[in-house]
Amino acid sequence: MKTDMAKYYPEVHVVLADGTLMASITPNNKNDPNFGSSFYMDNFRDDHLKINDDRKVRLTLSDFKDRRDMMILLTVRMNDLKG
Repeated sequence: MKTDMAKYYPEVHVVLADGTLMASITPNNKNDPNFGSSFYMDNFRDDHLKINDDRKVRLTLSDFKDRRDMMILLTVRMNDLKG
């Protein structure tokens, strides 16, 4: 039985060299105007092909090519479903 809320979900955070957060791509913020072709996707596979939860962040590397003073953090967050 599947729950309505996802247990695990991916996030991407772009941090500048001075430590400021430039952008976050999350389930709540599915895309960022600075990185137009990079976005968060839900349920991208056909229902018959699903094995597990279908969530991903699609990154287009050409969105990041002109910026050399940043770090891209790829994270997987977990919702606490026990409460």
